[in-house]
Amino acid sequence: MTADAIAAYSREQERHGGRGGGPASPATRRVHLTMLRALLTQLGLEKDAAAVRVPSHRLGPPETLTVVQYGNLIRAPDKRTLAGKRDHALLRLLGDCGLRNAELRALAARAIRRPRANATHHHLFVRGKGDVEREIPIPAATFAALETWLCVHPQRGGGGLRDDDMLLCLSRARETARRRDLAAGPGEARASLRGCRRLPERLAHPHALRGYYATTLAGERVPIQQIKARLGHASIETTARYLAELAGQGEGVGDVLDRHHQEQNRERQV
Repeated sequence: MTADAIAAYSREQERHGGRGGGPASPATRRVHLTMLRALLTQLGLEKDAAAVRVPSHRLGPPETLTVVQYGNLIRAPDKRTLAGKRDHALLRLLGDCGLRNAELRALAARAIRRPRANATHHHLFVRGKGDVEREIPIPAATFAALETWLCVHPQRGGGGLRDDDMLLCLSRARETARRRDLAAGPGEARASLRGCRRLPERLAHPHALRGYYATTLAGERVPIQQIKARLGHASIETTARYLAELAGQGEGVGDVLDRHHQEQNRERQV
């Protein structure tokens, strides 16, 4: 563990540390080198730690899908097939509930329930980072896609699913398979995304749909605090990254205030 060895590792990451043997992104290199520098400090090698050069990198907004791309994506699965029904529900949960890939794969049947008897929507109760549970309303179209899939779920019995049955299981699994074999694998969501050939390769990953969820809510003027709660972010600064691309859209501050004052004047005249 020396600064020279870490510098060599950094150069290797820069050349071949990314997906498919390509270059690692500056953000990835920064995370790796920051962790290695912290390890050197814990080992008492402060001088070597100080010599590690971490590349500066300003995080921009994550790439996300447009409304048209999302519409094309959720129409891509063949809903006449078992796999298509599962993929349609999977994609809608990502885009309409903003789940992380790991959260999606960990969903059990008990995660879907009504918060109150008179509630308009069913909700997802998701346990995310830090083992913190959050509550996410399920839109009507997404719940319909879920019901269609659950009607043909491989583990469905006469009384439906048990609470601990995995919600999204492998479509090829047999009903008699063990539960751990039924859980959706890490690459399942990405494979479903790649089924839409109109979608660019760089957007064929689950996090792009999480960004779509955040920007959709922001575009409808949902307060950032509510978006933060639905996404399960610990810091509002993280949520703000998703909304950065919307900063230049819509009315300017002056236009908003002008309209507000005009409405006040009309009310006085009445």
